[in-house]
Amino acid sequence: MQLLISLGARWRLAALVATLLVAAATPAVLVACSDSAKDAEKSAPKPPAGSTLEIPSCAGARLLADGEITELRVIARTATGEPLAGATVLFVAPESTPGGTFEGASKYGPTTARVRTDSDGVASARFAATGTAGVFLVDALLEGSKGAVSFGVSLTATKPKVAGDEIRCQLEAKYAPAGSGKLLHGPVLIAAGTTATADNAPGTPASQLSAKNDSWFAWVDEAPEAKYEHPTRLVLRDANDPSAAAVEATAAFWPELSPPAGTKTALISAWRTHDFGETTAPASSSQSVSPSKPASHAMNTNPSPGGKACAVVVYGTPERFLQRDAELMSAFFQKRGIKVFAQRTAQYLLTPPTPAQIAALLDAAKADGCKTIYFYVSSHGGTGGLAKIFDGATGPTTILAEQLEEMITSRFAGTGIEVNPIIDSCNSGALLSAFQGVGLTGTVATAADANSLSGAGLNYEGEVNYSSYFSAALRECWGDGSADADNSGDVSLKEAGDWTLVQGDGDVVDPKPQIICIDTTPKAMALPPVSIPCPGDEVVTPVNLPGPNPIKALASGLAKSADETIAVVTNGPVDAKGWGSLIFDPANQQAKLRLKGASPGQTTYSARIFLTPYMYGGSATVTVGTCADAGDGGTDAGDGGTGCQTDPLTQDAIQIGKLLGSWSATEQCATLVPINEPLFNHSAASIGPKAVANDHTTLHGRFVRRQAFALVLLNALFAAGGTFPCGAGPNGFTICPPGTPQMVADEMVVIAAAFRAAVPTADPVNRYQYGFVFDSDNTPGNNYQANAQYADDLFKNTDRWYEGSYAPSTGWALKASTAFNGNIQTTTTKARMIVSGNSITLVLPASEIAAKAPYRLTAFRHKGDFGMTPPYDYDGSVWPLVGQALTPSP
Repeated sequence: MQLLISLGARWRLAALVATLLVAAATPAVLVACSDSAKDAEKSAPKPPAGSTLEIPSCAGARLLADGEITELRVIARTATGEPLAGATVLFVAPESTPGGTFEGASKYGPTTARVRTDSDGVASARFAATGTAGVFLVDALLEGSKGAVSFGVSLTATKPKVAGDEIRCQLEAKYAPAGSGKLLHGPVLIAAGTTATADNAPGTPASQLSAKNDSWFAWVDEAPEAKYEHPTRLVLRDANDPSAAAVEATAAFWPELSPPAGTKTALISAWRTHDFGETTAPASSSQSVSPSKPASHAMNTNPSPGGKACAVVVYGTPERFLQRDAELMSAFFQKRGIKVFAQRTAQYLLTPPTPAQIAALLDAAKADGCKTIYFYVSSHGGTGGLAKIFDGATGPTTILAEQLEEMITSRFAGTGIEVNPIIDSCNSGALLSAFQGVGLTGTVATAADANSLSGAGLNYEGEVNYSSYFSAALRECWGDGSADADNSGDVSLKEAGDWTLVQGDGDVVDPKPQIICIDTTPKAMALPPVSIPCPGDEVVTPVNLPGPNPIKALASGLAKSADETIAVVTNGPVDAKGWGSLIFDPANQQAKLRLKGASPGQTTYSARIFLTPYMYGGSATVTVGTCADAGDGGTDAGDGGTGCQTDPLTQDAIQIGKLLGSWSATEQCATLVPINEPLFNHSAASIGPKAVANDHTTLHGRFVRRQAFALVLLNALFAAGGTFPCGAGPNGFTICPPGTPQMVADEMVVIAAAFRAAVPTADPVNRYQYGFVFDSDNTPGNNYQANAQYADDLFKNTDRWYEGSYAPSTGWALKASTAFNGNIQTTTTKARMIVSGNSITLVLPASEIAAKAPYRLTAFRHKGDFGMTPPYDYDGSVWPLVGQALTPSP
């Protein structure tokens, strides 16, 4: 038996042990994943593990003029700090302008240089700057290791008071010390007025720093080999004020600098955008490439009789190694008899496709009669989907998980065409659910799970080429006959992926690649029927999510109406876990669907929710009424033709709702619920019942809604000078909690109570208490229970209280309390109460209570003794009654 181990492949020792064990049990000759051909230009021996590079004396900030030559010096060290002699260092500058060239350039062009370290571990390269203004990075990489440093070059005549090297020393010590694995870029000198912007996760605002004066700017890459998104840090420091503090921000991508004059610059590592490889033009059309020769390998290229295998190959932008991944995978498929569909230039070179072009490539493969399709993507990734996909006009865009699912399933679900997605990006496991239970067959291979970063690095064995670790390992293992676990003579994608998990080293397996056969069983989800009273009304419908997967594994969601002439899905604001019209509540395993009536009739709506690794879906009816049965016999009562009789006692509550953006013009017909006021019992059993006599404490109706508010809207509503400032305002009197804590973007529970007369905002004699009280955790067993002598306490069977109270001596106050197990304590809140005419509206952050937390409305008037002494002067109302069940909130 002969065992061949590739010196060029970077496999773990555990892989060798596993291979030997297989060899002992199998009488076949085993070949480890194959070695690639060696380039003529040989590298030095691979450095010891943990070797690093450093810039002597922190001299990483260079101020240069056009044509000026500087020497870039680095020191290579072992993990123990000893100088590393005879190692190869690759210097890389941008291929664009501003940039520069090296003396004694390498075979990879004038913007690179390969230098051996001397006996002191020092490697240096002479670099001539090119350009009259601008900033850029020059990288130095220790071949055969993860050691890397980055120089910041500024083409400028400005000489600041604060030295850039001083800033670099401080940042190195604080954020990127040797051996930390983090890479400090810069600093570079930017002019006053320049803005640094870096993206965050899809759907999250970008981070931004602006230079008021000439400043040093640097950023720290906390996972330099990752394919994004991953943590980065931006740092800005005044270049002429030694006492100025640094301004910092965190982000998830590299920064872009926008100077007050000139073009935007992506301050990204030069190696990530450099083309080290040789691109060859295929002899075929700009869209598809036929195989260069018949299949002759163990790879499974024809899984079904009469079938044809094809590949759709796409990649993201702007990093060049993503293109290299696509080129290498395209060549791999072609050599094995698989026709490739990819976006190409007129010279047949691969280019990054837009989402629309990706869809066109899938259509072309389907139209060509392909029966098996390998859908390969090398891109930036994030928890929400594929990031930095080429847009073609406005810049990089994102393909969310649900958008990718729709792109694939709308073409191939139920067609019998096998689809095999291969997603090489960070957090690519988050896309698994997009293909499960949606009518597809095949295998999904991802370079990482939903929570890990995949990486790309240098092929160090004599060929300077950056490519993805996972894709390179998958190609080698796919071409390895040892991967044929079922001895069928073919190596399927599932077998190749499983073999990669055995053979790959830490760079490949640590991100936890996922190789999963697509589950063809649809996952059903029960959805509730929806009733919308009137055209124009908007409702939010709860959807209980299926278990047992926790909602934290939620990838994305989508909802559509079957007939949008009757009911439409609205694009209301949502939180970071969703998009479109779905709102997600992680705490209660619940989603909410937002629907709006368009015209009377009945149709169906559908919802799809992704819970790793499956997609759930279902449909239900939605009925839109005519409002003709609102108690006015269907006549036009002067209400604009809606057929609704306007109740004058609801007008103040309706107006506040409209100003909050909560109520449509016709919701007065159906959703402001009238309250039939019964006798009111004093909390003290000895006093007994009393008929309500004071109309401004007598409940007339109520309305409740749960909706999402963006921070910009909350500020416009409740900040000073807004629609509802604290105290007296143009639209009522707003009661704020102590300290007036600033609201944050959140879903809000909006509850309005209408009374039979105006709520007094001032009274020299009486005190008032208006309460919105909840069972905040949906746990009746820990609710407050009053003493027997106060059996009708208005707050009985609740545990969180919001009280708007008025006293002649102190005015209005808003107080929040908790009363779990009878332990009554004041608590903080960001809620607001708005008193307007005969209504009081509570705007309550939904995060302060559980979903569907049941509630009660209360109102009480007295003269300071709570009506406990003769002549028992008090009045009020409560709904529901103390002895009745509380009413669920949405």
